[in-house]
Amino acid sequence: GAGGGGAAGAGAGLSCHAYQHVQHSRVTAKYLVSNATSHKHPFGAIAELVDNALDSGVCATQFVIDFKSGPEVGGVECLVLMDNGPGIDQSTLSKMLGFGFSEKSGQQIGQYGNGFKSGSMRLADDALVFTKCNETKSVGFLSQTFLREEKIEDVRIPMVTWSNDDDARVVSGTPEETTESLAAITKYSVFNTEEALMNQVKVLDHFAGDRKTGTIVILFNLRKDQGNLELDFEHGTKEDVVYDKEGTTPDRIDKDINVSLRAYLSVLYKLPRMQIFLRGKKVKSLRLEGKLVKRMRDTYRPKATAGGFNFENATATIDLGLTTMDADHDYGFMIYHRNRLIKPFLRLGIQQQQNEKGAGVLGIVEADFLQVSHNKQDFVDSTVYRNLTKRLADILATYWSAKEEQDKEEEEQARRMNASSAAGTSRPRPKRKLDPDVLWVQCDFPQCLKWRTMPKGFKASDLPESWFCHMHPDPRFQSHSTPEENWDNETSAIYANTGEHVMSAADLKKQQEQQRRERKRLEEEEAEKTRAELQQRISQLEREANERSEKRLKLDADGGAPSTSGGGGGGGGGGG
Repeated sequence: GAGGGGAAGAGAGLSCHAYQHVQHSRVTAKYLVSNATSHKHPFGAIAELVDNALDSGVCATQFVIDFKSGPEVGGVECLVLMDNGPGIDQSTLSKMLGFGFSEKSGQQIGQYGNGFKSGSMRLADDALVFTKCNETKSVGFLSQTFLREEKIEDVRIPMVTWSNDDDARVVSGTPEETTESLAAITKYSVFNTEEALMNQVKVLDHFAGDRKTGTIVILFNLRKDQGNLELDFEHGTKEDVVYDKEGTTPDRIDKDINVSLRAYLSVLYKLPRMQIFLRGKKVKSLRLEGKLVKRMRDTYRPKATAGGFNFENATATIDLGLTTMDADHDYGFMIYHRNRLIKPFLRLGIQQQQNEKGAGVLGIVEADFLQVSHNKQDFVDSTVYRNLTKRLADILATYWSAKEEQDKEEEEQARRMNASSAAGTSRPRPKRKLDPDVLWVQCDFPQCLKWRTMPKGFKASDLPESWFCHMHPDPRFQSHSTPEENWDNETSAIYANTGEHVMSAADLKKQQEQQRRERKRLEEEEAEKTRAELQQRISQLEREANERSEKRLKLDADGGAPSTSGGGGGGGGGGG
């Protein structure tokens, strides 16, 4: 104890600059590989790269994912990702490709500064980045091949930045650094001249419109599995990227979010704010709340824990309803963190039982107070997370119980209707096709991208492939400048479409209790009616029995009278 205190005392007066001789941490080339293993699924790695385009400070409105293997990339198989954001300067690019840097706040999707490195190296050995901002354009190279072939142990990142005013003017590093960086990039990348690098940057001039800024990431030496590319770029119409298609049935390949990249990207964000184009075709982003029928909404406030976390203003929003998607597969809880999907189709409570309870019920949860694992594919197991999942299971049980009560009520009403109809004319009720409580549609104008609710009667099949605000039937929403509708507007739209209010779990419990009391009342009335009818029938039978008895007595009496009078007559005759 004294020794520890002495050591602390000896260093108490030193500044951070005094520790120059203390050994610093080295990041070796092998770490690029081990760091990438945090992503078990390649789609999670791709999501990391998409996230970077949505972070505040970037806020791209369009993102492109494509596969190239033609002469423009030297015949090398490449995964190309591009956004139309404001681009990044040389300093930010250096931090993005390097290790130990993160300027993200706690409110952004990723806050560890590791997403690009782990994601890109999970998908490929090499990542070439082109970026253009207002003043400069840069190219950076994170390459396992370069480090391996040159037998370099520490991670080194070739990088060059030019002025936008003069392509010949390099504005980064020393001349020696520029020469070596260009030599490494042109030797080990898919572009072997400085002119080819410049031409690639110019692609952004056409893609990003008037702003002429953005970022391109080219991944090559893509990961393979038993000699074949891990990602399947040849499946079907070649408008998708498929992974492990043997893990599902043929009819589910384009619907399973673990198999189809297009399906995964469509639900990646709770409220999509960016257009994503996959292999030349726009991904149809889904606002999952708009896929629910008989919807309820609830909230959950976490309790303080021994860890000392402050949850004063923390709230999870929970939307629950019957899914209008594939009810046999796509159900459970979709748990989002800061708009980003973390846990898809998590089945809890009754949905884990070996029966049909909870099947077809989809929950959408936004829980920003949870702690996310660094690969953004799971939540850190904690008391707070377990309490939330327990609450979700309880809400699901309440919802399902209310659904069963309503099903019973509908069956009872149908039984009464059938009972009152002519015999032999009743038929079993056909199953109704489920339509969402409210239809949401997103404007396709990149500078708008607002979501609008459609009036009653509209179906998704009625809408064109590309939809814009001016197509809205309500003049109030035909301008891009009209604010997006909020929760109050949505509940009003749901009521207008269905005639039902969106209830909470507490409301459902009250409704259930009222329904039980009403059903009990009706049952008692029916039982009393049955007793009265039975008593009336008994009374009627008794009266009929009494009448028959009286008739028999009378007949018996009438039958005896003629016999007596006849005998007397005979005797009288004999006497005469």
